Amino acid sequence: MEPAPIIALVVEGTGEISAVPLLLRRLAHDMFGCWSARFLRPSRYGRGQLTTTGGIERIIERTVVLNPDATGVLVMLDADDDCPAALAPRLLDRARRARPDRRLSVVLRTPRGPHPTIGQCRARFPTQVDDHLAAETRPASAIVSLRTG
Repeated sequence: MEPAPIIALVVEGTGEISAVPLLLRRLAHDMFGCWSARFLRPSRYGRGQLTTTGGIERIIERTVVLNPDATGVLVMLDADDDCPAALAPRLLDRARRARPDRRLSVVLRTPRGPHPTIGQCRARFPTQVDDHLAAETRPASAIVSLRTG
């Protein structure tokens, strides 16, 4: 039997500190029948701290050092004005290069309202959206859902 996962959490907003662990516990149970997964108390960092050069790398390293038993790290932040289909893979790649020994995920929350399509992201961020994401009818938020390595 595989040991229960222990997930360290990194969030952007103060509201997520109490909400995210509860939401993830419910999802783990409802989707997978798993009550044994542990979601540690989130660490909160501002968007600028996560997205600046070297930022997510330092935060992932600090999170792993402070939570050595964690089997993975989940980073959650708002997409704001960035295209989630472009930003999430970049942040995930940077995080994985910093700590290839951990399972890492980056999830971006899109703004309220209709989710942008890849075509809309391309129109706004033409140099940032890779051709392999070209599913014009899929919302960008579907592409950057929880990704683990």
